[in-house]
Amino acid sequence: MANLSAVPLAAWILAVLALVFGALALADYRRRGTASSPARKAWIRIALIFGAVSIVLISLAVADAREERVTKSDFGAVTTA
Repeated sequence: MANLSAVPLAAWILAVLALVFGALALADYRRRGTASSPARKAWIRIALIFGAVSIVLISLAVADAREERVTKSDFGAVTTA
């Protein structure tokens, strides 16, 4: 299991903002129907960008935490004679 406490705060903020902009686009869709507004297109693009950046930041943090854990276990196995 990944250590999610190692994930930077910026990744969580971007993930929440992606959800907020996605909710705004969904609310606009429910209000106006299928007619796409420029605001909805912008909200969808912003949500996708923020979501993608947060996914990359979280995956990098998890990969770094795994690498750190492997490095610590390798040093722990070294014995001196």
